[in-house]
Amino acid sequence: HHALIKLIAVPTIVLALATAAYSAFLFGQAEGRDFWQSPLVLPHLLVGRLEAGWIAGEMLAYVLRVGGLVVAVSIFVAAATMAILGRRVLAPVLTLRQSLLGAARDPARPEAYALPPDRGDELGDVIGAFNTMLRDVSRNHREEVARIVAMVENSFDAMLAYDGDGRLVYCNAAALRLCGAE
Repeated sequence: HHALIKLIAVPTIVLALATAAYSAFLFGQAEGRDFWQSPLVLPHLLVGRLEAGWIAGEMLAYVLRVGGLVVAVSIFVAAATMAILGRRVLAPVLTLRQSLLGAARDPARPEAYALPPDRGDELGDVIGAFNTMLRDVSRNHREEVARIVAMVENSFDAMLAYDGDGRLVYCNAAALRLCGAE
């Protein structure tokens, strides 16, 4: 580490002297400004250059500290936001999804998948609309099943239903009349 500093120190001092001298030359060209016409401009700029050499390291350290602080605050805010959103939004939405899937798997009992409407926000409104939809679907399903059963029961055509193993599970009145089993 010290060898590198010694290696860099000589070219740095030479470049600082050259920069100060060139700056003094340029400022010496400024007519009408007493300070820039002074023979002390070169020593003044040289001292200023040599005295300000430590600023680069301090600035880098400052930027790294501020950057680290920004990253730490960003991580904290993101984690806090995710925790709050997870509990207040994501969990209820996932519960709503599970209820929708359950109602789709069991269309005869969709009201069993209604959710408690205990929220007073927009998500509570969505849950209320979901529960209303489930009641409507349940009522419509029962009415449709009753209509189909009435059609099958009152049909003059014989209708039979078998399960997956080939066992008879249903037959309507027309089928019973056809078989003489009334």
